[in-house]
Amino acid sequence: MELVPEQSWSLSSELNKALGPWGALKAAGEYHFIEDVVDLVPIGALGQQVTNLTDIRGQGVGNIDEAWASSLTVSGTIKFDEIGAKGLQTEFSWRYRDSRLEDPLTGEKRQISDYPKITATASLRWDIPGTPWPLVGGVEEYQNYANYRLDEVSREWTAPSVNFVSIENKDVFGMKVRLQAVNLNDTSENFKREVYQSADPNDADSPSLRTNPVDFTEERYRTFGPIIRLNVSGAF
Repeated sequence: MELVPEQSWSLSSELNKALGPWGALKAAGEYHFIEDVVDLVPIGALGQQVTNLTDIRGQGVGNIDEAWASSLTVSGTIKFDEIGAKGLQTEFSWRYRDSRLEDPLTGEKRQISDYPKITATASLRWDIPGTPWPLVGGVEEYQNYANYRLDEVSREWTAPSVNFVSIENKDVFGMKVRLQAVNLNDTSENFKREVYQSADPNDADSPSLRTNPVDFTEERYRTFGPIIRLNVSGAF
């Protein structure tokens, strides 16, 4: 089976709005038309890519004819000096992605496997006037779409959003020192997958496929506790 590199054609647009002393906002959009998407596809007895269910003997990396993907990003910085909160500002960035392709097994429309869905951060920063000390607190959010194999569907995610706080000194013998605490809300790492049956359990050549009933479901939830980071940067 010959594997062809992906090719894509992209369109993008960006809008910027300056808010004077209040900061700035930005919105950006992207659209991608993708050919020869690399994904897991059904393969036959000779290792060739197949579409007929009765010819499937396993799965391998191959190409899907076409797909599209799009994204919308909104970001900005808002400063509060104008209302008397000197050195206080909020920064945010939110990006949402979507995609579509034809599933090589079922023929149904779905997202590109394991494609990013949401990437978002928001923070509040206070540069204490007259000092080298900034204080920062915020949240981060990352989500992906499901991961598709011929015999299972799985997804990993965290909940709730990861938070962080930090304190920094911008002049410690000419260096910048930052102490940061991440995940004070004890976010959990979550995993779920559904594994499907083969059409004929008595036939060793009959593969497990998502077109068959679910064989079993596996779920895992694990918290990973707070993380402390110390960062020192500058010229020694």
